[in-house]
Amino acid sequence: MPVKKNLGLAAEMGEDIDVTEEQAIEASAPKPAPPAPPPAPVTLSFEQLKELLASASATNNQSNAELVETITRGIAQSRQPIPEGTDQSNPQISAMNPLGDRDHPRPLLKHKITLGIAEPKSGAIQRTYPFEQNDLTVYELLALNTLPESGEYDVALYDGAKIKVKLVSNRDLATNDIIRTTIVLPNHVTQKGSQIKNMLPGAVGLVEQITGVNFAKVSNDELAVLMAAHREKHYVSGVVTTP
Repeated sequence: MPVKKNLGLAAEMGEDIDVTEEQAIEASAPKPAPPAPPPAPVTLSFEQLKELLASASATNNQSNAELVETITRGIAQSRQPIPEGTDQSNPQISAMNPLGDRDHPRPLLKHKITLGIAEPKSGAIQRTYPFEQNDLTVYELLALNTLPESGEYDVALYDGAKIKVKLVSNRDLATNDIIRTTIVLPNHVTQKGSQIKNMLPGAVGLVEQITGVNFAKVSNDELAVLMAAHREKHYVSGVVTTP
């Protein structure tokens, strides 16, 4: 019901009076304007703030420059901790790379490399197991990158039994670059239910029997040189030193 401003007239007319005079006066008074919304916060990144403070201090004295350094250092210390593995100070040393991926990134595989078998009748190669970049240690990457493109080799399994493996490479028809190398194993090694595949050496041991180089035995200094060479696509298997 609307607020009645003239209570006496309303009473004479027999209307119900549902507010007191004080309430009527209060209701008829002009409403105060709503408070203005707070200003939008000014957001600056940490680097932007450092630049702003540095710019301000450039025209002032040494004490202001020291204040800038104190403020920026305090802000840096108050920031939330960076999740493990993303901090730039973390060398990212692991079993995958004892030199650390920060300072010595692992090289890439030079091209796709897989294990496979040959169909008995047609001789067509069936690729069964690809070596994945992210699953390989730096030693395995270096070893696989030095595989020859073709040839047949005798390889000893962990139990001493000998098998023959064959390297077969495929080339890009346009560039003639090798795009894949398959290490072809005897069919009985990988057939379903066979336990022989568990006797197969790992990538480093397999390559050692093919090339004669055991990358797991290189020193850290040699490892750093080899990694740098492979990152530049120079797939050397030994450390080249200058006189």
